[in-house]
Amino acid sequence: MPAESRLSSTPAPLVRMQGVSKSFARIKADPVLALDNISLTISAGSVTGLVGPDGAGKTSLMRLMAGLVEPDSGEMDLFGHSWAELDRALIGYMPQHAGLYADLTVAENLGLFGELRGIDARQRGQVLDRLYEATDLGRFKDRLSGQLSGGMRQKLAMACAVLAAPPLILLDEPSVGVDPVSRRDIWRLTRELAGPDTAIVWATSILEDAAQCDSVLLMHEGRVLYQGAPDALSARMADRVFSVDLSPEARRPALRNAMADDSVLDGALEGGRLRLVLSEGASPASVPLPQAAQVHPASPRFADGFVDLLHKAGAQGERTSAIADAWGDVAMADSVAIRATGLTKQFGAFTAADAI
Repeated sequence: MPAESRLSSTPAPLVRMQGVSKSFARIKADPVLALDNISLTISAGSVTGLVGPDGAGKTSLMRLMAGLVEPDSGEMDLFGHSWAELDRALIGYMPQHAGLYADLTVAENLGLFGELRGIDARQRGQVLDRLYEATDLGRFKDRLSGQLSGGMRQKLAMACAVLAAPPLILLDEPSVGVDPVSRRDIWRLTRELAGPDTAIVWATSILEDAAQCDSVLLMHEGRVLYQGAPDALSARMADRVFSVDLSPEARRPALRNAMADDSVLDGALEGGRLRLVLSEGASPASVPLPQAAQVHPASPRFADGFVDLLHKAGAQGERTSAIADAWGDVAMADSVAIRATGLTKQFGAFTAADAI
């Protein structure tokens, strides 16, 4: 039965969890609590970003939604049915490590996944033509997937996951290790797939990707800290983000001193300026900056709200800047740092870098 027909009588949301928890046993150690009292809803017609640092519980939550593991407690409905009644044909899942067959070509991988998903051979050609065009993999049909670049492998894995046009598409870190062009292609394909009857969940630790989603679930240590629009999280940081003009030799010492101050949540050197994110209620006047520093308000970003929520959750991290500490007070040298002549790299018959 086509995915559209199977979904036509399914009430929204597609995914609903209430108080769901999941632990995993460990050898000679106490069980690890991967998901702690998770409550969420995911509806069709949108791209939901599942955001958090490594170990936040993103993959565990993905595997629950894919029907690969069962919740220990709480209530979980997918397409209006319990986990035990889940029709896994309604779900397209792209795991972190792609799940491709390295000794099969691009065309053979797609053909195999098409057969596994029960796509009629007469319809498969039209579907594959659309995916080849969307991923720009048509030129590489006969190349072994093990000889593809990282970006090509990610696009192929995504194409395999969405072959049957399932109403729930789960993408686990689809843009990790991907070049900017391939990331653009992956996002274009994602937007094409995100129709009114389709929900896409994009798990990532890359905050630039999270900011492009329609809504985000921000996770930390198995708990959801925030669910809503990325822009709403950025707006919370209004009047708490500043750009500081300093002389080149003063920037790194100023960053090091600022990061040691409790009023500063985050800091970075950007485009010759020092960018600071302050804790709630703090003022730039309280930050130990050189007298010559010129401080200007800056536009808040999704990443700033992310840092603020993690700080409030107790994940403060290191109160230092690795860049500032590594460089210390040494000024930048004018000499060449890296020089390459005739640099070439090949993967089998494929030349990735040619005499650079």
